[in-house]
This record gives sequence, structure tokens and C-alpha cells, in this order.
Amino acid sequence: QVQKGDAMMALQRLAPGSMDVIFLDPPFDGRILKALQASAQAVVPGGWVYLEAPVAWQAEALAACGLQPVKYMKAGAVHAHLLQRPVEG
Repeated sequence: QVQKGDAMMALQRLAPGSMDVIFLDPPFDGRILKALQASAQAVVPGGWVYLEAPVAWQAEALAACGLQPVKYMKAGAVHAHLLQRPVEG
């Protein structure tokens, strides 16, 4: 199922661990951290979060959100991050 709309509102309605992949594309008006935390809760263990941001996110900050970086690239002013919720166990 594809959902389009306000990311924060959509993330707040998702059941924990109910998504395989989430795409986050700004603007977030300073709410990227909250969006990452909500995304980490919403994806299944092993699930993916794709984030476009105005800055590169460091592994430590992502780990604090419950996500680990898998791939990073920069294209112009966009920092693209492919993140994964670790599989526990």
C-alpha cells in the first residue's frame, strides 16, 4: 500500500512493525528526528527507511533512533540515506 501525504500524521497512525519500507522526503520543519524515531517503530525488524535530508546523518544519531545506515549518497544539496531497522536476536 502506498500512502501520500503529511509524513508525521501518517506515521502516527501506523501500527508498530506494520511497514516494510518508509520513504521520508522533506520538508520536515525541524522534525526529522521525530520522523526517524516514528519510522523506526513503524517498520518491521529488517525493514527499510529511505531518508532525504539537508544534512548527512551520522551512524550514532541514527542508532539512537533505532536505525542503522546501509547506504549514503549526496546529489546536489540532497543527502540520501538508506537505513534499516536492525533484526533483533
